[in-house]
Amino acid sequence: MMSPELENILSQAQKLDRQSQLQLISRLSNQTQPEPKDRTENPWLAVAGSLVDDPLFDDYLAEIDRYRQELDSLEESSAA
Repeated sequence: MMSPELENILSQAQKLDRQSQLQLISRLSNQTQPEPKDRTENPWLAVAGSLVDDPLFDDYLAEIDRYRQELDSLEESSAA
């Protein structure tokens, strides 16, 4: 489904004479499009190392470790 704006543009383009339509097509085809982003690039690489100077990063990692140990102990106690 086309947007109303695009529908309007196409309607106006159809009213042009053949020469004007060809000029429009030529002009639009010469417009540069942004290069598609490389989808093979790993998005995590953009933030890698961004926390190296964060004074709370070590505390953050310690909290992750504490939480994992807590979950492990809960799993062990529920399995027993």
